[in-house]
Amino acid sequence: MISSRHNVSVDEARDLFRALLEHCPDCSLNLRAAYQANKNGDWCFVLGKCITREGSSDDHDERYPRHAFVSRHLSSDFQRSFWTDLSGKGFNMGPDLPRLKALESQSNVTEIIVPSHASPGQYPRRQFFVDITTNSHFADTKLLAHGMPFRASAQAYVLNFLELNRFHGQSDGDKGKLIVEVEDRRGAIRLAEDRISVVGNQDNLYLVGQINDETPFQLVAGEDRSVDLESIYDLELWLLSLDNSVIDYYSSTEWPYPYPGTPQGVDARSILYDLVAQGESVRCEFKPYIDLNDKHKSSEIEKSICAFSNANGGTLFLGIDDDGETIGISKEVHKTYGSGLNEAITRYTNAIQKRIRERLYDNQCFDVAIAELYDSVVVTITVAPSASVNYLTHSKQAFIRRGATNQRMSPDDITGHSRTQSEY
Repeated sequence: MISSRHNVSVDEARDLFRALLEHCPDCSLNLRAAYQANKNGDWCFVLGKCITREGSSDDHDERYPRHAFVSRHLSSDFQRSFWTDLSGKGFNMGPDLPRLKALESQSNVTEIIVPSHASPGQYPRRQFFVDITTNSHFADTKLLAHGMPFRASAQAYVLNFLELNRFHGQSDGDKGKLIVEVEDRRGAIRLAEDRISVVGNQDNLYLVGQINDETPFQLVAGEDRSVDLESIYDLELWLLSLDNSVIDYYSSTEWPYPYPGTPQGVDARSILYDLVAQGESVRCEFKPYIDLNDKHKSSEIEKSICAFSNANGGTLFLGIDDDGETIGISKEVHKTYGSGLNEAITRYTNAIQKRIRERLYDNQCFDVAIAELYDSVVVTITVAPSASVNYLTHSKQAFIRRGATNQRMSPDDITGHSRTQSEY
């Protein structure tokens, strides 16, 4: 299964990390970590990131009464032994801070490809998520300390300090992890000036793809293809190495970094209309408004998200009945939350996000949005496939989407799913 997110062994992550650094001879490593003091005053690791940088960077240390933000530049010696040190003695981030080292029980890490269109530079990036602790807690607060700058939100500053796309605080599924990020200069897809092309430093790169409903095509380095960028509404471009490893991609359906293009003259809702018209399927499910105070009904939300994430992803619509009729959520939301309609809808979607994040092991696999279809407001929850078996944290049950139904996974299903994931 070709995917931008999968599990790899620690040894595989180490070898790929070292190989990618060879393509960045002018890069250095910057190790950053956020900590929070517990009720006993002991510092506990919250989240960290190891970032490749061109040139060197200075060490940095910000201390507030209950939060610490530390940055360390790693010398060339530490760069060569980074994975060995991370799995062994760890890194000293400060005299009173716990050493930054991987859990000894960890044999696999999650690898995510950040495509070039979502990266700060010209090339894609690889991220490896390494478990540092399973006992991580976070509480948002204002940051106040004598001689230090005022910061309105510790959660917002973690996001900024670690250069993250998002951080959900206590409910964040990546809490307790170190994100090891390295630029992948082996190759990249270029989509600019109405041309598609391949650039790179590695031989035998091969691009396969399809635009809208056109005939699939292939490109190799040195070739290009014309394209009307403003007409793109569905895009799949995948850059592969000789061993079929994904190097870069542009995809309308691959989360968490879908290609955002919506063509001029094409309403983004038309894609949702087409999805609804096709009816419920392995990739689509309808439900009417669900009252989150109804324990039985509301549990269907996380079961559906779990099921999609253990299959090939999909979209859950709230506000469409089983017959495919769009009935909306406005009346029920306004009645439940008793405020202006826009505010009530926002409160409802926020509550949905909070509920899913508190109840799923992989709680970063979905995106909640509002859409207007047939003059009615509906909620759309778009789900990406998880890198490993996803499950409900309170019951330890896992579900999978089969046909138009959500089915509980048996022990054999879970074993087979895990084996399949480990092969890629």
